[in-house]
Amino acid sequence: GAGMFSTVTYSDAESGKEMTFTLVPATEADPSAKRISIDSPVGQALAGAKEGDKRKLQTPGGERTISIVAVEHP
Repeated sequence: GAGMFSTVTYSDAESGKEMTFTLVPATEADPSAKRISIDSPVGQALAGAKEGDKRKLQTPGGERTISIVAVEHP
């Protein structure tokens, strides 16, 4: 599954929008560069994920379901 420095692509079940992030330590997080902390809410939802998984993501607007499209390891 996805771990530190893995690049994860997921789609939002409601909007269909795809997003790609690389999981990094908090000290290296830079959302504008698509690098998110593995300790963040999104990072925690993606950690351990495998292609085809469905995960719950807590957002300010409520819980969303995301589908893991791809996981690339460094």
